[in-house]
Amino acid sequence: MIGRGYAKKRLKATHAMELSRFIQESRRAELTHYLAMLPAPLFFLWNPVWVGWFMISYALMANVPCILAQRYNRPRFIQLLKKRSAKS
Repeated sequence: MIGRGYAKKRLKATHAMELSRFIQESRRAELTHYLAMLPAPLFFLWNPVWVGWFMISYALMANVPCILAQRYNRPRFIQLLKKRSAKS
């Protein structure tokens, strides 16, 4: 369903089920950013070399911060999930 994605800007709740879903969505978001960068080298096929390098640079600048944020936050949420699961 388009437009009904999971909002990752704020955590809706801290119970185990919501944390698990957030972690899953975090993995999906990271994968999406990797996949978004895959076609960047194709720009070398029909553009001047400098445009290809520009597109590679743009892909990295646009996606790497998001990937790093997912990789930074996910272990924290996994740790929180473990703490929540231990209490239950």
